[in-house]
Amino acid sequence: MPLDVMNKIVNTLGFINSLVLMKVSKKLSGFVKDTKFEIDELEVYFEIGRSEIRFKRYVIEFVAEVQPLSFSYDSYEEDGSRKDKKKTFVAGKGQLDQFSENLKWLFQNRKISLNKFKLVIPDDDDEESRKKYMDCVVEALRSAENLSSRNVKTSCLSSAEISQILPIFPAKNLEYIEFFECDFAGYEQLVHLEQWKKAERCIKCSELNIPMEFFLQFKRVKVDIEPGEDPTVIRDVIDNSNNLESVLIQCCSMNINYINEVVSVFNLKEDSMYLTPNKKSFTVNVSERQIFIKTL
Repeated sequence: MPLDVMNKIVNTLGFINSLVLMKVSKKLSGFVKDTKFEIDELEVYFEIGRSEIRFKRYVIEFVAEVQPLSFSYDSYEEDGSRKDKKKTFVAGKGQLDQFSENLKWLFQNRKISLNKFKLVIPDDDDEESRKKYMDCVVEALRSAENLSSRNVKTSCLSSAEISQILPIFPAKNLEYIEFFECDFAGYEQLVHLEQWKKAERCIKCSELNIPMEFFLQFKRVKVDIEPGEDPTVIRDVIDNSNNLESVLIQCCSMNINYINEVVSVFNLKEDSMYLTPNKKSFTVNVSERQIFIKTL
């Protein structure tokens, strides 16, 4: 069978079904591994006693019950309704071991292009567990022959943990970086990565404790600020950046008075224009809980 026909067949089967095809023969396994898959979004989620792998409409869940380990595979229709659920019990293996084995199976020696990769590790896990989770993910991602992603999103990770994940994805393909509920203490390693420097957009929903000069290279920035933080930091970014196209400032606390404080820093009224010292013009739209600033 011609290679281009085989390639179309494998891509039509999809990522999950191709894993089954790999078990048919060594020849098919090798062909599937040589096929580059494009996946819209893949999410890895950990919490004590449970872990998940989510992509497209599929969910693979591992739950550490008393004994044995529960391993389930769910698929969903486009409208979100459950299509199929298969549950398997695995004796003699821990939840993390089973998860690690399957995650690595998904990536090992494969060519995968992601639109978004997301990693979530709730901050209620102990330090030892977090390290095991991180080692598991890093090992699996690095086992891929070719791996890229346009967007890398993390939640509840420290800057040190993010610094382990970002370098795995080539900087030339990375456009968006998103950080939610992150601890940015010790950010120095993170902001000196090529992936940080090359990305076009940054979404950071946490305290503004990274010096503003490290945001100057981004074209688009979205930040959440809390009462007590200095809103002039945002103005400094706008005034000093040559690349900036837009900034979305949000106040999670919905403190309208604080939003007004940010507005007063810019000395603006609703739907006004802001002119930087370098004579660069921005339109400013002020709503109840956010300010959107965009270059003209």
